This record gives sequence, structure tokens and C-alpha cells, in this order.
Amino acid sequence: MLFNNSLINNDLKGAQRYLSILQTLPHNKYVIDRASVILLYKSKKTQDAKKLLLKLCEAKPQDLWFHEKLSKIYATERDWKKAFKLINNVRNISDDLQDYKAQLLVLSGGKPTDAINLSNDLRKEDIEEIKAYANIKPKEALILGIRQSKIPLGIFNQKGEIVSLCGVRSINPYLGQVWLLASPKIQDNFSMTFLRHCRAVADVLTKDHKLLFNYVDARNELHIKWLKWCGFTFINKHEEFGFEKRPFYEFVRI
Repeated sequence: MLFNNSLINNDLKGAQRYLSILQTLPHNKYVIDRASVILLYKSKKTQDAKKLLLKLCEAKPQDLWFHEKLSKIYATERDWKKAFKLINNVRNISDDLQDYKAQLLVLSGGKPTDAINLSNDLRKEDIEEIKAYANIKPKEALILGIRQSKIPLGIFNQKGEIVSLCGVRSINPYLGQVWLLASPKIQDNFSMTFLRHCRAVADVLTKDHKLLFNYVDARNELHIKWLKWCGFTFINKHEEFGFEKRPFYEFVRI
């Protein structure tokens, strides 16, 4: 409790002091290991946390907490294959594990085949938005998005089906144009899992640019809700925008 309170108050020295006390007590190794990882994270010693987690994952090959923490470090480093492989190796199929596996399984990047698969199953609202914005076919929009994005991300459900593709088209070192298109399947039971993790993915997408922006069709209520959840701010409404001159909202994330 004292350790947690110190972290909440950003008292890292106090947290280290209480951790040292914990380390003198018997039968507390698992608690100490978790506390050590958390303190390293808070102290921004990510590489030290990574080294410790590698040892802990090797010692506890079925512990979801350690594997998830290390997986997220790999994801931050954009080593998508290791991030997925690490968590996929945990055989304990708990609800938490199913959630994590069903979240944005960040693979090595979206592929044109993903675009083709998804283009045949896009949400009606997304198809309408593509047409209103640029008057092109869904397949063209998806392939163009993948080709123009430095790291396009594929989002998969528990069945391994592609349910969304997203990415950022770099305008310049400071400005990036973010995009996301989805299947109706993203609104199934998977949607809550998606929402729980999408802020972290938005952080990954923001990493290379100081500002992300784009425009969203005012009719596309699901995208608007997702953007607000992920921390985007709506700064303007354009009453006649795009090919069809429809209302679009302009949004940004810093």
C-alpha cells in the first residue's frame, strides 16, 4: 500500500525505499518482481525493465502479467512480431489473455492482401465516407493507405479475422494524416476489447509526429466516438467538404 501510494504521488525515492523493505520480507518474491517492474517503468528505465521481464518471462512462461508488459515494450519498439509471438506463447487461455490476443495484434504491417480482404467487408459508413471524401473504391483507399503509411497496423479479432486497418501518412516530420477503416465485425463483442487498448495504439501512431490530423464524415458516428475516446480534438466543421461536398469534422491529436 505504501509502495503504491508513493507511485501515485510520483515519489520514486519513497517507492524505492518501500521496495527495499519488501525485499527483506519472506514469501514476497512475486509481489517484489511486479513492484520492481512497475518502479522501473515509472523511473523511465525501460531497457532495465525489459531485461528484468525477459528473465521473469523465462522463469514464469505462463504468467500473463509479465508477458503482457514485455509484449508492450516490444510493441513500443515496433518489433511487432516479437510482441505478438511473446503473448501468443502463453497457453493459459484466461479471459485476460483472450482480450489481449483479440486486441490490436500489431503484426509486422498491413499487406495489400489485408486490404483486399477488408475491402469486401467494410462498414457501410466507411464505404460512404470514402466515396464522399475522394470518390474512389474501398480497395483503392485501403491499398493507398497501406502504401503511404510507414507502419500500417492490422487489427484482428479472436478468430484471426481482419477487422480493421489503420496507419499514418507522413506529410512532414511534424505532421501526419491518420486513418482507420473497419469491418462491421469490429462492433461485435470484440468492440469493448478494442476500445480498452486503442488509446495505446493511438500513442504508437502519434510517436513519429507532433500532430496527427484528418477529416471524418459527420455521418460516421462510430469513427467520431472512437476518435474522441482516443484523445483526438475536433477543431472545425466543414459544411461542404470532399468530392460530394458533405459535412466533415476536422480533428487533431498532439
